Amino acid sequence: MNIIWKSNLGKLFLGGCGSQIGIAFALITLSVLVLFGSVCALSNVVAIAVTQEITSLSNAATAEMVAEASFEAQAAPIPEAAPVQETAPDAEVEMLRSEIASLVGQVENLQAREASQPAVIVAPPPAPVPFALSHKGTVSLRSGPGPSYTRIGSIALGDRVQIMGRNQDSTWWLVSAGQGLAWLCADYVVAYDVPDDLPVVTIPALLVYSTTPEATQAQQPATAASAPMPAAPDTSAPLLPVGTPTPTAAESRVFVEDMEGYKQLRKQLGAPPTSASFSPLGDQIAITEGTKLYLVTPDAFEGQILMAENGILKPVGGVVWSPDGKYLAVVVEKLNCDICRSVALVRLEDSTIFFLKNPGTLTAEAPRWTQDGRLLINAHAGEPADGTTYIYDLTGRSEVASGTHALSSSQDGQRWFPWRPGRIWRAGVSERPDAYNSD
Repeated sequence: MNIIWKSNLGKLFLGGCGSQIGIAFALITLSVLVLFGSVCALSNVVAIAVTQEITSLSNAATAEMVAEASFEAQAAPIPEAAPVQETAPDAEVEMLRSEIASLVGQVENLQAREASQPAVIVAPPPAPVPFALSHKGTVSLRSGPGPSYTRIGSIALGDRVQIMGRNQDSTWWLVSAGQGLAWLCADYVVAYDVPDDLPVVTIPALLVYSTTPEATQAQQPATAASAPMPAAPDTSAPLLPVGTPTPTAAESRVFVEDMEGYKQLRKQLGAPPTSASFSPLGDQIAITEGTKLYLVTPDAFEGQILMAENGILKPVGGVVWSPDGKYLAVVVEKLNCDICRSVALVRLEDSTIFFLKNPGTLTAEAPRWTQDGRLLINAHAGEPADGTTYIYDLTGRSEVASGTHALSSSQDGQRWFPWRPGRIWRAGVSERPDAYNSD
């Protein structure tokens, strides 16, 4: 008997259809697996979406609950605090309160006034002026710091005079008394407000003439007989030399070159003068032009020639008036000599001319008066900066300048009327030897 699978039909089924059936089963199995995986993935996505929705609903519910709780808390009435029972202040506390209120009101009023008023600038108080007061009856005023000098006046008990300077050891005060300067013994007065830097003043030659015979003899001229020295001044005249102290820098002034007398002389000369100076009173002008020394009036050329070139010397410039207006100092140049320049003095009372002796073989120039009537001169061998400052009195005696000096107006300052003020000059204090000649 033939078994079916061994028959041709069986072989066909098993050999051909069997393979097809196997493939079909495999495809079905794969499809089932894919479908199962898709179902799992879909279920996961749905689960995640549901979870997020639940979380959102939960957060919203929580926020709503918190808001309701906050609203209920705000709406709930606040329990009233137990009233504090105030104690009535006593009389002392009420008094203090009223005083504080009054002070606050005053402060507010002051602040309001200060705000409505402009600020006031308070100037510093001026420095006190030193003065001396007589406390032992009548005290003599003298022309120099010592009892041997001429008595030129007095002050009575209780009189007050301004202190202008002192001598070296402060035993005598230089004071302003009446219309001039005088010396006062410190033992007979009480000094007030004297500063530590009060200047030491040298003896004023125009005012100091001792009454002793020896001193009088020492004052005789030391120059040639043809050039007598000036006599002692009249002590009845004002003590302070005319023109000093000069007005302040703010004083209105006229310029010498604007004067008609100066203009007329300049027109005649044809060239500018080398120097020109007002007298202390402004009534005369001294002018040099290199060969002559003129004296003219401010309003017209009505004067005289005081000095002219004579083949031996000639006036070259630097003309300055003494503070009392009695003398002129001028630089002269000697011709054909080794020592070419020196200083000459002209006494205007009688037009007498005398020459100051140069120190050694030095050239002397740049004259300038001190307020006490002496003359500072620079003596040098070549350059003024390398020279030495000497001081001369009206007898022609000289010495190296030292100490502190009150200067009269300079040659440049005398080109104006009133004169420009002088200054205080200290010899040898960080200055050139000719520094006294500048302003």
